[in-house]
Amino acid sequence: FKEAFCDADPGATAHMQMEKLVQGMKTADEYILLFHELAAWTKYNEIAHVEHFKCGLH
Repeated sequence: FKEAFCDADPGATAHMQMEKLVQGMKTADEYILLFHELAAWTKYNEIAHVEHFKCGLH
């Protein structure tokens, strides 16, 4: 069941999703919430998190 329906590598998936994450039409609060959810799965250091966060803002 897990093999068919669960993410085999949630860290890698979070990395890919963070690379694509932009604020767009989301509120700042919505963007921050999504960012924190992804950041929890990545192994980025604080500097990388800050850079990704700033790049995603509009």
